[in-house]
Amino acid sequence: MVLRHKLSPMPIISHESRGSQSTTTHPIRKHRFPAVRLRLKLEDLSHKGTSIFLKHFNSASDFEEQVQNVLNLLYNPDSSRPGTRSVTLILREIDGVAYTTGSDLDNDHKEIHFNLGYIASISGDLRLELLGVVCHELVHCFQWNARGTCPGGLIEGIADYVRYNAGVGAKHWKKEADGNWDGGYQHTGFFLDYLDKRFGPGTVKRMNGALEKGEYNEKSLFADCCQGHTVQKLWEQYRKELNDEVTVVMVDEKHIPVVVAVGDVTNRSRDVADALEPLALILQAFHNGLHDSGLSQQAATQLKQSIDSISVVRTWTWPYPDLPGSVAERLGVSPKHKWISKGESQVALIAGAEALGSLSVCAAADQLPPPGWTQVDENVTSVFSPTTRELKPDLGAIHSIGNPVHIYPLYENGLRAHRGQSIDDNAKESAQLYADFAKVAADNPYAWSHGKPALSAEAIGTVGKKNRMICFPYPLLQNAFNNVNMAAVLIVTSLAFAKELGAKVDRLIYPLGGAGTRDCDNFWERPDFYSSPSISRSLDAALQSSGLRPNDIDLFDLYSCFPIVPKLAAEHLRISTINPTRPLTLLGGLTSFGGAGNNYSLHAINEMVRQLRDGRGRNGLVLANGGWITYQHVICLSKRPRQDNGRYPEQPPLPASITDVPAPAIVENASGEAVVETYTVEFQRDGKPGTGHIVGRLKDGSRFIANHADQPTLEALCSTSEEPIGRHGEVVSNSDGRNLFRFNRPATSKL
Repeated sequence: MVLRHKLSPMPIISHESRGSQSTTTHPIRKHRFPAVRLRLKLEDLSHKGTSIFLKHFNSASDFEEQVQNVLNLLYNPDSSRPGTRSVTLILREIDGVAYTTGSDLDNDHKEIHFNLGYIASISGDLRLELLGVVCHELVHCFQWNARGTCPGGLIEGIADYVRYNAGVGAKHWKKEADGNWDGGYQHTGFFLDYLDKRFGPGTVKRMNGALEKGEYNEKSLFADCCQGHTVQKLWEQYRKELNDEVTVVMVDEKHIPVVVAVGDVTNRSRDVADALEPLALILQAFHNGLHDSGLSQQAATQLKQSIDSISVVRTWTWPYPDLPGSVAERLGVSPKHKWISKGESQVALIAGAEALGSLSVCAAADQLPPPGWTQVDENVTSVFSPTTRELKPDLGAIHSIGNPVHIYPLYENGLRAHRGQSIDDNAKESAQLYADFAKVAADNPYAWSHGKPALSAEAIGTVGKKNRMICFPYPLLQNAFNNVNMAAVLIVTSLAFAKELGAKVDRLIYPLGGAGTRDCDNFWERPDFYSSPSISRSLDAALQSSGLRPNDIDLFDLYSCFPIVPKLAAEHLRISTINPTRPLTLLGGLTSFGGAGNNYSLHAINEMVRQLRDGRGRNGLVLANGGWITYQHVICLSKRPRQDNGRYPEQPPLPASITDVPAPAIVENASGEAVVETYTVEFQRDGKPGTGHIVGRLKDGSRFIANHADQPTLEALCSTSEEPIGRHGEVVSNSDGRNLFRFNRPATSKL
């Protein structure tokens, strides 16, 4: 049998969806299926469509990634699958968009024919459309079809369901309540997605599996997969839910918060005479914000005088006893510290600032406290840095590990091994990610590096005197740069008051929802070193509380003190870190934009507001990370109010801390056979490896911390060709309580 499907013109659509996006909130890739041979055949190198395709589609990585997405959305690891052994993607001139067929000689060798003319005509997001069409056609290479008797509408609907849940659905797709359920393509795809949500993840997998044997039987298919319901009844209920979405209950505009103004300031001076303290920077940013509001002078004054809530991010720079109070005093306002969504506040000021750069200049000039700064009770004799904070007297301190520069690399190495990624490929990914971020920062007028050429991936990834290795695998240029002077101010009011002031409604940005929680503060007691439950749950809960799904988000700013944080977030959101279809940062990251201490993400929110105003997207998401990948907070912003027009949640959507994740027992004094769970190597300032830090497991599964026991082990930990994680060795505990680990030689089996 030859399987052959063509994409027909898009049907008439009548009900807008909330983006081309999955209902599932867990990462697709839970299992890596065996690879099939993938080929690319170009029939016309001179065609415009060929050059467009090669520019926007990475044939090596994108092709394989979509294959894995398709298989994970259609099958469990132990499920029976078609015997497809190879897929050839052929770019040539044909009618329509694309179609899939078996080869003339062997139906287990599939061919996807993609129209070059269509590729050349694509407008909008080229990469997203290319990925989406390829994903759709790959479904036809791997799905069951009831021995050729399955209706085309269901076949195509499953393909677009997969495309939608793989995060590469077309942005113009819309849900529709008209017609029959088996209209095909996204029409049916959205219906299948509804069923998957209603009857649990795996519903569409079960449907596909039921199409493996025998002829198509609509009644039994839906009864077996949807708890006895008929498809006609399910379609009626689906249509009713779609139609009900247009019925909204209006909320008093006094209870709808909007961002009416944002202000930022960057002081790049390295002169002691220009060393402004955080309070002064906040006041400058506030006045920039008033100007940004676009209000008349009289209305701007009224906005200022109406501030009844002030929140200030705790600063690293200077130990103010009451910075919010100082801001209020200087502005001449008396805040009540209440909330807009509860109708208890009218204008809220949110602010933050760091001046570690100026403080460093003053310290170098032996002028501490800096001239003119607010007097404080605490005697400041040095510049705070999270990289030099004194370690707590615990098991980590015994092994000289516990600062952020140690812990984030443990996660980077752990994720790399968990992915099955080579050390070299991982290093290239991190360097390219930060090079992409550097380009963004170069164009951002508030970035510390603005006006300087963006560093290349080669410069960021090459270790040398100006880019020494700190803790493997992160050289200096993949660590946050904190010596900056920056402030940000955000002014939030109610929609009613914004209108009363005369604010332009099309410039108002709506906070839709948010969430935050924290992992175990003791990072040795976390479940693993390749995931962050707090990142995953905060992202999911923020999206859910905002009435959004991941692909509804057009713009992201993912916190990036080290590459591992945006990688973990992007993996959960099913976004590639290389050539992503949507930006992962709007600022440029904490290395290139500047690591504004505790306040980086307020700058990100401000930039999100500006870009949403400018029409660069409709919905945006900002992820803020803190501690040792410990606590996360996420906010979703939009050009439109909440689509349910409902009240904001009275309670946070997540508990303050995650307590339901099991973790291995910790052994203080370890002895015996062991295997490396993760590791890092701390390098000396001369570029030589200093201390190996190992997190390992004993034979009973318990976890220990250790340092390297000998030079061969240290050298093996520094290897860029052989993966240390999973290697076996022996751990012993010495008299001072320090565990020492050495590798067996040669390396043995993996975990």
